[in-house]
Amino acid sequence: MPAADTPALGELRSAVMEAFTDSDRRRVMAQSTNIFRVLIKTLLKAGIITERTKPIYAAWVDMDELGRESDEVVGAEVAEDGIAYLRDINKDRKKIGRALKQAS
Repeated sequence: MPAADTPALGELRSAVMEAFTDSDRRRVMAQSTNIFRVLIKTLLKAGIITERTKPIYAAWVDMDELGRESDEVVGAEVAEDGIAYLRDINKDRKKIGRALKQAS
């Protein structure tokens, strides 16, 4: 495998950057289910992204738009319904976790 500073890798990197433009990145990241967009939104809402680091993320997403969005996470309602369904299925099952802990 070529070293990071070899001409072949540099040419490849340039070709990819030329083909996958800033507008392409932003279009992909605008999808609300994009895992990286969800991560950036989570970091922003948690206050982990600072004014100093915000420009790094702004290269990928519209930070002002993310800030205006609600705190609701895509799929949260579906996940909550799924957890409730699993709890209902398992409510009558014998709990073995405590028994295993006490036996050790």
